[in-house]
Amino acid sequence: MLDPVKLIDNEIVEEASALYKRAASFNLKGANFLGDAIVIFGAARLLKPQIMCEVGVASGLSSVLLLEGCLRGGGDPNLYAYDTMDNLYYDTSKRVGFYLHQEAPHLSKYYQLHTGSACNAASIMDHCKSNIGLAYIDASHANPWAALDVLALLPAMEPGGISCWMRLAST
Repeated sequence: MLDPVKLIDNEIVEEASALYKRAASFNLKGANFLGDAIVIFGAARLLKPQIMCEVGVASGLSSVLLLEGCLRGGGDPNLYAYDTMDNLYYDTSKRVGFYLHQEAPHLSKYYQLHTGSACNAASIMDHCKSNIGLAYIDASHANPWAALDVLALLPAMEPGGISCWMRLAST
């Protein structure tokens, strides 16, 4: 079980903060806040899941946090990432996940990005059939689809894995 107190370990906070500050110059709209970054990075670093799933990718900052966290914790990750859009919702000149490919290309070998309107819970289960150790759901918060993604992934979660968490929309 993940101990929340360990997430505020100074080393985890410093590493996550450095990754987050590096991304700040990109003005990533909709990106996670520093507190989110610490939790995402820290959970991956402490759990070291072999298989992770991310629903709602946008720029790819969370993908970087998940993969870097797991690798720095000594893990050997595979991240399956899904977004229904091919391009960023706030800048259609950029592809979904561009930040990872542009700023952290060394992570590409651990990353499988799936985009397009056919990316739904059923397609996720085609790739992530079992043993998901960490699922991060950050899809649209304006509809029930994120909750449906959670329910669809539950059968594929490994025992003791973090089923998922949803960042509440900031208003």
